[in-house]
Amino acid sequence: MFSVQPSPPRNVRVVEVFKDFVVLSWTAPASDGGEKIVSYEIEKSLGGAPYVSAGYVDGSTFQHKVVRLREGGEYSFRISAENRIGKSKPTATQSPVICKLPYGKEEHYLLILFLCVVFCQSFLVLPCFISHSFISPTLHLTFLFARAWAGNASE
Repeated sequence: MFSVQPSPPRNVRVVEVFKDFVVLSWTAPASDGGEKIVSYEIEKSLGGAPYVSAGYVDGSTFQHKVVRLREGGEYSFRISAENRIGKSKPTATQSPVICKLPYGKEEHYLLILFLCVVFCQSFLVLPCFISHSFISPTLHLTFLFARAWAGNASE
């Protein structure tokens, strides 16, 4: 029996999306072509541009975190299996994903900011009092909180 390149990886899917990374997972090809799978190549495409390599993992790994993505960017991904004979055709994700904070994360950041302003007020005002600053960090943080809240309320 002779060896050939493997068949494409199966079940390629996005497991996690964040503002600057995506985690992908997949399962092994139906056929390894008669040779052990030595690696998987992960590729990315931003907004329909040509695919570029986003990394390699060894043949026993079935998940990869693609990092350094652009927040708000719409990415497509594909994965190829490789044995000693050659590389499979790639399997792509079913649809593009947009890199962004998961739903609800923005509210957590605002809550932390609000709690900091409310409960840490005396710790923030004291350094300004000593340095004779005209605007306290508390006032500045309150302004930032209000501006952020107003931005979220208008959406």
